[in-house]
Amino acid sequence: MYTFGLFLLGFLILVGYKFYYGFVINWKKEKKASMSQRLFMETVLPAIFLFVGTYFIASLAIRPYMMQNPEILEDTFKALESKKKSNQEKGVLSYVEDNKETFEKYAPVIGNVKGDVTIYEFYDYSCGHCRRVATTIEELIKNDKNVKVVLKQYPISPFTFTAARAVIAAKKQGDVKVAAFHHVMMQEGVIPENLSKDMPREKIESAFEKRTMDLAKKAGLDVAKLKTDMEDPTVMEELRTTREAGTEFGIEGTPFFIIGKEVFPGALSLADFEKAVKKARK
Repeated sequence: MYTFGLFLLGFLILVGYKFYYGFVINWKKEKKASMSQRLFMETVLPAIFLFVGTYFIASLAIRPYMMQNPEILEDTFKALESKKKSNQEKGVLSYVEDNKETFEKYAPVIGNVKGDVTIYEFYDYSCGHCRRVATTIEELIKNDKNVKVVLKQYPISPFTFTAARAVIAAKKQGDVKVAAFHHVMMQEGVIPENLSKDMPREKIESAFEKRTMDLAKKAGLDVAKLKTDMEDPTVMEELRTTREAGTEFGIEGTPFFIIGKEVFPGALSLADFEKAVKKARK
């Protein structure tokens, strides 16, 4: 079928060549063709041959060949994904480099604040993948005392904005309190029990706020101070700049990591984190 398709394509090219040079060129030289005839021969007819030729080579040659060799499609998709990731990495690194000061200014940090490798983590407290990978990150910073993790709040649900605002505001009570608060929220979850889709929005928001404050108290924070600090304009500024960065990066889900000169959409294993950190140190 592949050979037949190529043969047919060659035949169509030959016929097209004959039509064009045998009729169009001669007609133009002899000036025997009318305007409508010239229009047909010089535009419509070549377009028909192009369409028919493309259709036959696609259906009779390329498609069967692709079906018999699906690894070509797989390699193509891999190449496209690789190119997409490469372009994304360039954009992300350029953005972070140009906005490093504001990118970290109000963001809470866990691990070593003066670490030689920085991990930027975009996450949401209601994200299941984020909660699972949180344990892995804690193990990483326990094993490697020179890793700094910058927590970038990227709430998926409007109701988790309360938790996001709270952890940013907790930075004013020190990095130790931030780490404890972050740990409790990830381990126990910020979604209140007994929620119902029929509940009024105000009641749902109130339940999320109460849950967040309960976890803050459990983590040892001054809840009254935390509530006051949550109203600080810098908290919303941090959320706004993080959302803008995420949009710029093309983040489609959480978690999302930037480690060294690489980006990693999705959760990573401990081995993957260690490999990325080692590479970033080179």
